[in-house]
Amino acid sequence: MKIGRFTLTILATASVMLFAVSFAQAQNNRSWVSSTGDDNAACTRTAPCRTFQRAHNVTNVQGEIDVIDAGDYSNATSNVGAISAVLSLTITKSVTIDGGGIGFITGGNANGADAVVVNVTDPHDVVTLRQVSINGVHFGGVPSAFYDGVRFGSAGGTGALVLEHCKISNFSRGGVNFTPSTGGSLFVRDCEFTNNEFFGIQAQSTTSGLATSSIDNVRASNNGIFGTGSGFQFLARTQAIVSDSVVSYNGLNGIQASPSAGTSEVNVESTNIVGNNINLQAGFAAGPATIRISNVDIFDATANGLTWTGGSNILSFGNNRIAGNVGSNGPPSGTLPQQ
Repeated sequence: MKIGRFTLTILATASVMLFAVSFAQAQNNRSWVSSTGDDNAACTRTAPCRTFQRAHNVTNVQGEIDVIDAGDYSNATSNVGAISAVLSLTITKSVTIDGGGIGFITGGNANGADAVVVNVTDPHDVVTLRQVSINGVHFGGVPSAFYDGVRFGSAGGTGALVLEHCKISNFSRGGVNFTPSTGGSLFVRDCEFTNNEFFGIQAQSTTSGLATSSIDNVRASNNGIFGTGSGFQFLARTQAIVSDSVVSYNGLNGIQASPSAGTSEVNVESTNIVGNNINLQAGFAAGPATIRISNVDIFDATANGLTWTGGSNILSFGNNRIAGNVGSNGPPSGTLPQQ
Protein backbone atom coordinates (compact mmCIF):
# COMPACT_ATOMS: atom_id res chain seq x y z
CA MET A 1 0.00 0.00 0.00
CA LYS A 2 2.85 2.35 0.88
CA ILE A 3 4.59 1.43 -2.37
CA GLY A 4 1.41 2.27 -4.27
CA ARG A 5 1.11 5.67 -2.63
CA PHE A 6 4.79 6.35 -3.26
CA THR A 7 4.41 5.43 -6.93
CA LEU A 8 1.36 7.69 -7.31
CA THR A 9 3.23 10.56 -5.66
CA ILE A 10 6.16 10.14 -8.04
CA LEU A 11 3.83 10.00 -11.04
CA ALA A 12 1.94 13.09 -9.92
CA THR A 13 5.18 15.00 -9.38
CA ALA A 14 6.48 13.93 -12.79
CA SER A 15 3.22 15.05 -14.42
CA VAL A 16 3.48 18.50 -12.85
CA MET A 17 7.11 18.80 -13.96
CA LEU A 18 6.27 17.73 -17.52
CA PHE A 19 3.40 20.25 -17.63
CA ALA A 20 5.71 23.00 -16.40
CA VAL A 21 8.33 22.12 -19.01
CA SER A 22 5.65 21.95 -21.71
CA PHE A 23 4.26 25.34 -20.69
CA ALA A 24 7.73 26.89 -20.67
CA GLN A 25 8.42 25.54 -24.13
CA ALA A 26 5.06 26.76 -25.42
CA GLN A 27 5.82 30.47 -24.82
CA ASN A 28 8.88 32.22 -26.23
CA ASN A 29 10.16 35.75 -25.88
CA ARG A 30 11.66 35.24 -29.32
CA SER A 31 10.32 32.80 -31.87
CA TRP A 32 11.66 31.66 -35.24
CA VAL A 33 10.19 30.53 -38.56
CA SER A 34 11.83 28.68 -41.44
CA SER A 35 10.72 27.56 -44.90
CA THR A 36 11.57 24.02 -43.78
CA GLY A 37 10.04 24.46 -40.32
CA ASP A 38 7.29 22.45 -38.65
CA ASP A 39 4.25 24.00 -36.97
CA ASN A 40 4.31 21.18 -34.44
CA ALA A 41 7.74 22.42 -33.29
CA ALA A 42 8.50 24.81 -30.44
CA CYS A 43 9.40 27.75 -32.75
CA THR A 44 12.88 28.08 -31.25
CA ARG A 45 16.02 28.82 -33.27
CA THR A 46 16.91 25.11 -33.36
CA ALA A 47 13.30 23.95 -33.82
CA PRO A 48 11.65 26.63 -35.98
CA CYS A 49 8.02 26.55 -36.99
CA ARG A 50 6.57 27.05 -40.47
CA THR A 51 4.24 30.04 -40.22
CA PHE A 52 4.01 33.45 -38.61
CA GLN A 53 0.66 32.36 -37.15
CA ARG A 54 2.10 29.44 -35.20
CA ALA A 55 4.98 31.65 -34.04
CA HIS A 56 2.51 34.34 -32.92
CA ASN A 57 0.52 31.80 -30.95
CA VAL A 58 3.55 30.67 -28.91
CA THR A 59 5.23 34.07 -28.43
CA ASN A 60 4.85 36.10 -25.25
CA VAL A 61 3.23 39.52 -25.28
CA GLN A 62 5.78 42.08 -26.52
CA GLY A 63 7.91 39.27 -27.92
CA GLU A 64 9.48 39.04 -31.38
CA ILE A 65 9.25 36.69 -34.35
CA ASP A 66 12.22 36.37 -36.73
CA VAL A 67 12.90 34.66 -40.05
CA ILE A 68 15.74 32.20 -40.72
CA ASP A 69 15.49 31.95 -44.52
CA ALA A 70 13.51 33.30 -47.47
CA GLY A 71 9.97 32.02 -47.80
CA ASP A 72 6.21 32.50 -47.70
CA TYR A 73 5.03 32.31 -44.09
CA SER A 74 1.30 32.56 -44.75
CA ASN A 75 -1.14 30.28 -42.94
CA ALA A 76 -1.70 28.25 -46.10
CA THR A 77 1.84 26.86 -45.79
CA SER A 78 1.16 25.30 -42.38
CA ASN A 79 1.20 21.55 -41.84
CA VAL A 80 -1.27 21.96 -38.95
CA GLY A 81 -4.92 22.05 -39.97
CA ALA A 82 -6.01 24.36 -37.17
CA ILE A 83 -3.65 27.00 -38.53
CA SER A 84 -3.96 26.43 -42.27
CA ALA A 85 -7.77 26.55 -41.95
CA VAL A 86 -7.54 30.23 -40.86
CA LEU A 87 -7.10 32.27 -44.03
CA SER A 88 -5.60 35.45 -42.50
CA LEU A 89 -2.61 35.86 -40.23
CA THR A 90 -4.50 37.02 -37.12
CA ILE A 91 -2.66 39.09 -34.52
CA THR A 92 -4.28 39.56 -31.12
CA LYS A 93 -1.49 40.91 -28.89
CA SER A 94 1.54 43.19 -28.81
CA VAL A 95 4.21 41.51 -30.92
CA THR A 96 6.91 42.30 -33.48
CA ILE A 97 7.19 40.32 -36.71
CA ASP A 98 10.52 40.96 -38.45
CA GLY A 99 10.78 39.43 -41.91
CA GLY A 100 14.41 40.44 -42.29
CA GLY A 101 13.66 41.48 -45.86
CA ILE A 102 13.24 37.81 -46.88
CA GLY A 103 9.91 36.85 -45.31
CA PHE A 104 6.68 37.42 -47.19
CA ILE A 105 2.96 36.84 -46.84
CA THR A 106 0.46 36.18 -49.59
CA GLY A 107 -3.26 36.84 -49.19
CA GLY A 108 -6.13 38.60 -50.90
CA ASN A 109 -7.02 36.90 -54.15
CA ALA A 110 -4.53 34.13 -53.35
CA ASN A 111 -6.71 32.75 -50.55
CA GLY A 112 -9.87 34.89 -50.44
CA ALA A 113 -9.06 36.89 -47.29
CA ASP A 114 -7.16 39.87 -45.94
CA ALA A 115 -3.50 38.92 -45.60
CA VAL A 116 -3.06 40.23 -42.02
CA VAL A 117 -5.82 41.03 -39.53
CA VAL A 118 -4.91 42.90 -36.34
CA ASN A 119 -7.43 42.78 -33.50
CA VAL A 120 -5.98 44.20 -30.28
CA THR A 121 -8.14 45.74 -27.58
CA ASP A 122 -5.77 47.37 -25.09
CA PRO A 123 -4.85 50.99 -25.94
CA HIS A 124 -1.26 50.15 -24.94
CA ASP A 125 -0.96 47.28 -27.44
CA VAL A 126 1.61 47.83 -30.20
CA VAL A 127 1.87 45.54 -33.24
CA THR A 128 4.98 45.97 -35.40
CA LEU A 129 5.51 44.54 -38.88
CA ARG A 130 9.06 45.08 -40.10
CA GLN A 131 10.80 44.16 -43.37
CA VAL A 132 7.90 42.06 -44.63
CA SER A 133 6.57 41.87 -48.19
CA ILE A 134 2.79 41.35 -48.44
CA ASN A 135 1.23 40.50 -51.82
CA GLY A 136 -2.47 40.29 -52.66
CA VAL A 137 -2.08 38.64 -56.09
CA HIS A 138 -4.64 40.94 -57.75
CA PHE A 139 -2.99 41.75 -61.05
CA GLY A 140 -5.76 42.63 -63.51
CA GLY A 141 -9.42 43.28 -64.13
CA VAL A 142 -11.99 45.11 -62.00
CA PRO A 143 -12.16 43.20 -58.69
CA SER A 144 -15.31 41.38 -57.61
CA ALA A 145 -14.09 40.72 -54.05
CA PHE A 146 -12.17 43.16 -51.88
CA TYR A 147 -9.22 42.38 -49.61
CA ASP A 148 -6.61 44.35 -47.71
CA GLY A 149 -2.95 43.76 -47.04
CA VAL A 150 -3.22 44.74 -43.37
CA ARG A 151 -6.58 45.35 -41.74
CA PHE A 152 -6.52 46.86 -38.26
CA GLY A 153 -9.73 46.82 -36.23
CA SER A 154 -11.97 44.58 -38.29
CA ALA A 155 -13.62 43.50 -35.01
CA GLY A 156 -13.21 46.83 -33.24
CA GLY A 157 -10.25 47.65 -31.07
CA THR A 158 -7.61 50.25 -30.35
CA GLY A 159 -3.85 50.47 -29.89
CA ALA A 160 -1.03 51.10 -32.35
CA LEU A 161 0.17 49.61 -35.62
CA VAL A 162 3.78 50.17 -36.73
CA LEU A 163 5.00 49.34 -40.25
CA GLU A 164 8.70 49.64 -41.06
CA HIS A 165 10.45 48.80 -44.36
CA CYS A 166 7.41 46.90 -45.69
CA LYS A 167 6.16 46.47 -49.26
CA ILE A 168 2.40 45.96 -49.69
CA SER A 169 1.04 45.53 -53.20
CA ASN A 170 -1.60 44.04 -55.50
CA PHE A 171 -4.60 44.02 -53.16
CA SER A 172 -8.10 44.36 -54.55
CA ARG A 173 -9.00 46.95 -51.89
CA GLY A 174 -6.05 48.51 -50.08
CA GLY A 175 -2.60 48.21 -48.63
CA VAL A 176 -3.43 49.22 -45.04
CA ASN A 177 -6.98 49.66 -43.77
CA PHE A 178 -6.56 51.27 -40.34
CA THR A 179 -9.98 51.33 -38.70
CA PRO A 180 -9.88 51.37 -34.88
CA SER A 181 -13.26 51.64 -33.22
CA THR A 182 -12.16 53.87 -30.32
CA GLY A 183 -9.12 55.61 -31.72
CA GLY A 184 -5.55 54.46 -32.21
CA SER A 185 -2.25 55.31 -33.86
CA LEU A 186 -0.66 54.28 -37.16
CA PHE A 187 3.08 54.72 -37.75
CA VAL A 188 4.44 53.99 -41.24
CA ARG A 189 8.15 54.44 -42.00
CA ASP A 190 10.15 53.66 -45.13
CA CYS A 191 7.42 51.59 -46.82
CA GLU A 192 6.02 51.14 -50.35
CA PHE A 193 2.39 50.75 -51.44
CA THR A 194 1.82 49.93 -55.09
CA ASN A 195 -0.88 48.54 -57.40
CA ASN A 196 -3.63 48.38 -54.77
CA GLU A 197 -7.05 49.04 -56.21
CA PHE A 198 -8.65 51.55 -53.79
CA PHE A 199 -5.89 52.99 -51.59
CA GLY A 200 -2.36 52.62 -50.36
CA ILE A 201 -3.34 53.68 -46.82
CA GLN A 202 -6.77 54.49 -45.40
CA ALA A 203 -7.33 55.65 -41.82
CA GLN A 204 -10.46 56.43 -39.81
CA SER A 205 -11.91 55.99 -36.33
CA THR A 206 -15.29 54.35 -36.68
CA THR A 207 -17.15 55.26 -33.47
CA SER A 208 -15.12 57.52 -31.15
CA GLY A 209 -11.62 58.73 -30.43
CA LEU A 210 -9.06 59.91 -32.94
CA ALA A 211 -7.17 57.83 -35.50
CA THR A 212 -3.74 59.44 -35.73
CA SER A 213 -1.22 58.66 -38.48
CA SER A 214 2.48 59.40 -38.91
CA ILE A 215 3.67 58.59 -42.44
CA ASP A 216 7.34 59.20 -43.16
CA ASN A 217 9.46 58.37 -46.22
CA VAL A 218 6.68 56.36 -47.85
CA ARG A 219 6.04 55.68 -51.54
CA ALA A 220 2.43 55.32 -52.73
CA SER A 221 2.17 54.84 -56.48
CA ASN A 222 -0.05 53.30 -59.15
CA ASN A 223 -2.84 52.52 -56.71
CA GLY A 224 -6.15 52.41 -58.55
CA ILE A 225 -5.00 51.17 -61.90
CA PHE A 226 -8.68 51.13 -62.97
CA GLY A 227 -9.14 54.78 -61.95
CA THR A 228 -10.46 54.38 -58.42
CA GLY A 229 -7.46 54.40 -56.14
CA SER A 230 -5.82 56.95 -53.87
CA GLY A 231 -2.41 57.12 -52.26
CA PHE A 232 -3.53 58.14 -48.76
CA GLN A 233 -7.11 58.59 -47.51
CA PHE A 234 -7.91 60.15 -44.13
CA LEU A 235 -11.58 59.82 -43.29
CA ALA A 236 -13.66 60.14 -40.09
CA ARG A 237 -11.96 61.47 -36.95
CA THR A 238 -8.39 61.59 -38.25
CA GLN A 239 -5.24 63.58 -37.70
CA ALA A 240 -2.12 62.90 -39.77
CA ILE A 241 1.37 64.00 -40.72
CA VAL A 242 2.84 63.01 -44.10
CA SER A 243 6.53 63.84 -44.50
CA ASP A 244 9.37 63.18 -46.96
CA SER A 245 7.15 60.98 -49.12
CA VAL A 246 6.24 60.47 -52.78
CA VAL A 247 2.58 60.09 -53.81
CA SER A 248 2.50 59.57 -57.55
CA TYR A 249 0.34 58.41 -60.44
CA ASN A 250 -2.57 57.06 -58.44
CA GLY A 251 -5.83 56.71 -60.35
CA LEU A 252 -7.99 59.06 -58.25
CA ASN A 253 -6.46 61.16 -55.44
CA GLY A 254 -2.94 61.59 -54.22
CA ILE A 255 -3.87 62.62 -50.66
CA GLN A 256 -7.51 62.91 -49.62
CA ALA A 257 -8.97 64.24 -46.35
CA SER A 258 -12.69 63.47 -46.40
CA PRO A 259 -14.42 62.81 -43.05
CA SER A 260 -17.93 61.37 -42.98
CA ALA A 261 -18.03 62.23 -39.26
CA GLY A 262 -15.91 64.42 -37.02
CA THR A 263 -13.05 66.20 -38.75
CA SER A 264 -9.90 65.37 -40.65
CA GLU A 265 -6.65 67.32 -40.25
CA VAL A 266 -3.64 66.49 -42.43
CA ASN A 267 -0.23 68.16 -42.41
CA VAL A 268 2.00 67.53 -45.45
CA GLU A 269 5.69 68.40 -45.30
CA SER A 270 8.54 67.98 -47.84
CA THR A 271 6.54 65.64 -50.06
CA ASN A 272 6.17 65.18 -53.84
CA ILE A 273 2.59 64.75 -55.05
CA VAL A 274 2.71 64.15 -58.79
CA GLY A 275 0.54 62.83 -61.62
CA ASN A 276 -2.54 61.78 -59.68
CA ASN A 277 -6.00 62.57 -61.04
CA ILE A 278 -6.45 65.07 -58.18
CA ASN A 279 -3.26 65.66 -56.24
CA LEU A 280 -4.80 67.07 -53.03
CA GLN A 281 -8.48 66.93 -52.04
CA ALA A 282 -10.13 68.27 -48.88
CA GLY A 283 -13.77 67.75 -47.94
CA PHE A 284 -16.44 66.27 -50.21
CA ALA A 285 -18.07 64.49 -47.25
CA ALA A 286 -20.22 65.42 -44.24
CA GLY A 287 -17.41 66.77 -42.06
CA PRO A 288 -14.85 69.53 -42.60
CA ALA A 289 -11.24 68.79 -43.52
CA THR A 290 -8.06 70.83 -43.32
CA ILE A 291 -4.84 70.10 -45.23
CA ARG A 292 -1.76 72.21 -44.46
CA ILE A 293 1.16 72.10 -46.90
CA SER A 294 4.79 73.16 -46.47
CA ASN A 295 7.66 72.58 -48.91
CA VAL A 296 5.44 70.39 -51.08
CA ASP A 297 5.67 69.80 -54.85
CA ILE A 298 2.24 69.48 -56.54
CA PHE A 299 2.73 68.75 -60.23
CA ASP A 300 1.04 67.27 -63.29
CA ALA A 301 -2.38 66.19 -62.00
CA THR A 302 -4.52 64.86 -64.82
CA ALA A 303 -7.44 66.91 -63.42
CA ASN A 304 -6.73 69.40 -60.61
CA GLY A 305 -3.78 70.13 -58.38
CA LEU A 306 -5.95 71.18 -55.42
CA THR A 307 -9.67 70.82 -54.74
CA TRP A 308 -11.79 71.55 -51.66
CA THR A 309 -15.40 72.14 -50.73
CA GLY A 310 -16.99 74.86 -48.60
CA GLY A 311 -16.04 74.41 -44.95
CA SER A 312 -12.84 72.59 -45.88
CA ASN A 313 -9.45 74.14 -46.61
CA ILE A 314 -6.05 73.57 -48.16
CA LEU A 315 -3.74 76.04 -46.43
CA SER A 316 -0.24 76.90 -47.65
CA PHE A 317 2.79 78.21 -45.75
CA GLY A 318 3.83 79.92 -48.97
CA ASN A 319 6.87 77.78 -49.73
CA ASN A 320 5.32 75.21 -52.08
CA ARG A 321 5.67 74.61 -55.83
CA ILE A 322 2.45 74.06 -57.77
CA ALA A 323 2.57 73.73 -61.57
CA GLY A 324 1.57 71.72 -64.61
CA ASN A 325 -1.75 70.46 -63.30
CA VAL A 326 -4.10 70.02 -66.26
CA GLY A 327 -7.34 71.43 -64.85
CA SER A 328 -6.23 73.93 -62.24
CA ASN A 329 -3.10 74.57 -60.22
CA GLY A 330 -5.01 76.16 -57.38
CA PRO A 331 -4.32 78.43 -55.61
CA PRO A 332 -4.75 77.07 -52.05
CA SER A 333 -7.81 78.26 -50.18
CA GLY A 334 -5.65 80.32 -47.82
CA THR A 335 -2.15 80.98 -46.50
CA LEU A 336 -0.49 80.68 -43.11
CA PRO A 337 2.47 82.68 -41.82
CA GLN A 338 5.81 81.02 -41.17
CA GLN A 339 7.20 81.68 -37.71
